Amino acid sequence: MKAPDSAASTWLQNNGLRLTRGRLAIIGELMSVHQPLTLSELHHRVKTERCDFATVFRFIQILEKKKLVVRHTWNDRQLRYELAALPGAHHHHHLICKSCHRVEEIDACTVASVEKDLARQKGYAEVTHSLEFFGVCPECQEDPPAAKAATTAKPRKKATDPFHP
Repeated sequence: MKAPDSAASTWLQNNGLRLTRGRLAIIGELMSVHQPLTLSELHHRVKTERCDFATVFRFIQILEKKKLVVRHTWNDRQLRYELAALPGAHHHHHLICKSCHRVEEIDACTVASVEKDLARQKGYAEVTHSLEFFGVCPECQEDPPAAKAATTAKPRKKATDPFHP
């Protein structure tokens, strides 16, 4: 479910960004999901709003330049983005199921102090990090996706595991 246009509109205005139909759709989607999205996933969600891939790509570049989105790269090497500039937004990591690709936020970050030490010791500025955890969620441990596929009426689309190239 998308965030209301008024929330997306307010967010765009508060961050000094022009309001367009495409931008409203993109921000609405990013506000409504609780996991980072690839450009393709985001485009798929907003294309009904007549928002083409080039618009998604250019707008995400603008948001990244303004540090309003966070970029993540997971094992599958695809770039994913999530909003950084939301009320209550904070630095976090992700726990990703290797079977069903469910994503959970992990709030604890013990690496922040290492980040500061590295910056000081090595003379770097703007040191950041990305840390993602991978495992098998409790649901997939009980009922692996292969077993689910055998019991469902619809055949499961064959795909490679993007987390293990």
